Amino acid sequence: MSTPVAVSPLIKTARWVLLGTGIWYGARRYEKVKVYREEERKVEKERVEKYLQMKNDAAEKARLEFEKDSILFQK
Repeated sequence: MSTPVAVSPLIKTARWVLLGTGIWYGARRYEKVKVYREEERKVEKERVEKYLQMKNDAAEKARLEFEKDSILFQK
């Protein structure tokens, strides 16, 4: 295996600067997105609750229909 090549100090500095810039940009972007994502989460939560309620209602209706028509539940 050959010996590693020495990396230029300019390249090392550029890497650290770009890393810091990326972290700074990501934090700034996160703060902007966080504001409207809170509103979207509220809407998503309402839709999920509505969907689950509809699903439970349909399951209950199917269960009652099954009990009414099934020979397993004859009276």
